[in-house]
Amino acid sequence: MTGNFTFNNTIFAELDFSGVTGQLGLGFYRLIAVVKASMHGRGQEETISVSDLTAELSIRGAGNLEHYVGRMWQQGAGERLTASQYAWTPSVLLEVDLDARRLEAIESVRVGGSLDLKLWLYGRAVTSSGRAESVRADLYCTANQSSWIAALGQMGYRKTLLLEIPMPAEGTNEQLGQAAAHLREAQDLLLHGRYSDSIARCRLVCDSLAPVLDDAAGLPASGPSDWFQRQREMTKKERVRLVRRALTVLTHPAHHADQVSTQHEWGPDDAASILAATAALVRLARQS
Repeated sequence: MTGNFTFNNTIFAELDFSGVTGQLGLGFYRLIAVVKASMHGRGQEETISVSDLTAELSIRGAGNLEHYVGRMWQQGAGERLTASQYAWTPSVLLEVDLDARRLEAIESVRVGGSLDLKLWLYGRAVTSSGRAESVRADLYCTANQSSWIAALGQMGYRKTLLLEIPMPAEGTNEQLGQAAAHLREAQDLLLHGRYSDSIARCRLVCDSLAPVLDDAAGLPASGPSDWFQRQREMTKKERVRLVRRALTVLTHPAHHADQVSTQHEWGPDDAASILAATAALVRLARQS
């Protein structure tokens, strides 16, 4: 939805909130709103120049509640929007820096779908004769699933979601390579809101790690009841095997479509927690 800047009740600029992009920061994530302006030619009328551009950003997600995100500032040297003799179409980039907690909060609102974004854009308009007015436009944009996930990737969020677990190099170990591929698929499914499918991929990670950990030969034959009685005696590798088996049990319902599995409902917190635990298991398996 477009908005306008007016001066003395006359429109001199049309504004379009066209979308969002991301930028990788060191220890933070930068979200960038892209606003395209259409500045009207003013013929013999006096020039109008807009400076001090700032904005307030809010979002709506699956729950349809509006959530305030923060103040956005114009990126770069703060180029002015000027309406003069000739029409032109500049773009304005507005940025806000987010930490991991705030970005995860946005994801909890999005719940794997799209986001409706609202931008209150403010500026100070001054004419060539020195007259001044404050200007404001309310702009709206929907970031669909694919465009928002692309922005997350540009911010580096998809790389750090898995707790920066280092992935094995290609060719080092076939089973570890399969586990890493399934882990990436689980992450992508989580971002797309397919929580049960994400957890099912985590089960495939566990299956791929079984030969890496030599799981078949590694735990007492007497069964689970004896594992916890032997806690003091178990080796590190045995403990990692036990974790793998526990995660296999946890992810089993999402992996199998049967009467038992249909009784379970998986949400975003379930999928994110299981994904983090599975990613940590991959790291432990590499060290074992």
